[in-house]
Amino acid sequence: MSYTVNKTPIEKYSIVYASAGEAGKNNLDNANLLKDAIEKKTGAALSVVSDTEYDASGKAVYVGSSFARLPENTPCLACDIMNSVRLVSDGNVFLAGGGLLTDYLAVKNFADDFFFEDAAAEDIVVEDVRKSFIDVPSAPKTEGAEFRAMTYNILAEYPSWGTYLTVEMRSEAFKAVMDIYSPDVVGIQEVSETWYKEIPRMYEGKYTFVYPNTPDGQFINMSTIWYKNEKFDLVDSGLQYFSYRGPNKIRLVTWAILKDKETDKKIAFFNTHWMFFRPGDEERRSHSVENAVIINKVMADHPDVAYAFSTADYNTKLDHEFIANFIRDAHLVNSRDLAREAGTLKNDAGGCTKPGTDRRVTSGGPIDHIFVTDNMQILAYETILWNGVEHVSDHSPKYADIVLGK
Repeated sequence: MSYTVNKTPIEKYSIVYASAGEAGKNNLDNANLLKDAIEKKTGAALSVVSDTEYDASGKAVYVGSSFARLPENTPCLACDIMNSVRLVSDGNVFLAGGGLLTDYLAVKNFADDFFFEDAAAEDIVVEDVRKSFIDVPSAPKTEGAEFRAMTYNILAEYPSWGTYLTVEMRSEAFKAVMDIYSPDVVGIQEVSETWYKEIPRMYEGKYTFVYPNTPDGQFINMSTIWYKNEKFDLVDSGLQYFSYRGPNKIRLVTWAILKDKETDKKIAFFNTHWMFFRPGDEERRSHSVENAVIINKVMADHPDVAYAFSTADYNTKLDHEFIANFIRDAHLVNSRDLAREAGTLKNDAGGCTKPGTDRRVTSGGPIDHIFVTDNMQILAYETILWNGVEHVSDHSPKYADIVLGK
C-alpha cells in the first residue's frame, strides 16, 4: 500500500524545519515527531533537514511559523480549521500555526488527516479537513424547546493574559461550533476588539451584540450578550460596573430584556465575568454579592418578566460558598441540576483546560454556569467537548434547551 499527498507519493517529500531563533529547536522536535508518525503510518522514512540545508530539489513539508507568510493569492488546496496546515498548488505543504502549541497541532493534524491511499488511476480529491474536527455534525434544539441558551468564554488574545493564539487563527473554529449548535442567546466573555471585528464579519445581520461598547463610551464590553435577530426583540438593556475596580471593560454585568418573537414571552438575561481567586478573595466575593443585587433590581423594575438567566465565567466551582450565596440571594437555581432531575443532562463535564487539549480526555471542573429561575424546564444541558472546541478557547461552551414554564 502506498500513500500520497495530492497524488504525490509521500516518500518524494522531505521534512524541512525553520531553524532560526528560539523556535528552531521546537520546530526540529515537531519535524522529528512528524517523521516518526509518517514512518509508523506509511513505512516511508523521510529525511529531516533544516531550511538552511534544503536544496529545494523536491517536494517539502515545511514545519514552523516562519514559513507561514505565503502570498495572499497562493491557492490553498486544503486547509485545516485554523489554516495552520496548508497544502498549496505546487504540492508543497506548510505546517505553521503561529505559536508553539499551534505549530505542534499543525503537525499532528497533518499526520492524522492528510494522507490518502493511492487510488490508482482515479483522481484523489483533497477535502477541507475542517470536517475532521466535526465529531457531531448536527446538534439541533431538542424537540419542543423554545430556544437554546449558551454561555461561552471565547478567550481574548492578549499576550499578557497568557495566550499567543490570535483570534484570526481561531475564528473559523468558533464559527464551526456556532453553526452546528446555533444558540439563540449567548452570554459571551472575553470578547476582545478583534473578536468584535471577526464575529460580525462571519454572522452579518444574524446576531446582535448588547452593548459592544460600554454606554459611557470608555471601553469595549468584554462581557456581552449575543442574541439571534430572528428569534428575539430587544425590549430593554443595561450595563453596570462592579464597584471593586470601578469602570473597566470586563468586570461588569450586561443585561437585556428579550421578547420571543414567536411566543411574546419575555426573559431577563444577565452576563458577567467574576474575578478569579486572589489572596483574600475580596474582589470575587464583592462580585458575587453585587451580581445578585443587580439581578434583583432589574427583575423588580420589570415585573412583567418572570424568567431570568445568569451566565458567566464565574471563575468559581459550584461547591464554593460564593456560588451558594449568589444563587440564594438572586433566587436562581442551576440549570444543570434541573436537567439532572429531569433526566436530560447529557454530561457533567467542566470543559476548562488548556487550548489544544482534547476535552474528551481531559476536562477540568466547571466554573462556567447557566443559572435560571426555577420556573422553566431544561430539555437538554451539555458541555460541548467535541467539534474542535479545544481550538477556540480554554473554556468549552455550555448550552441549555429551554421551555419556559413548568
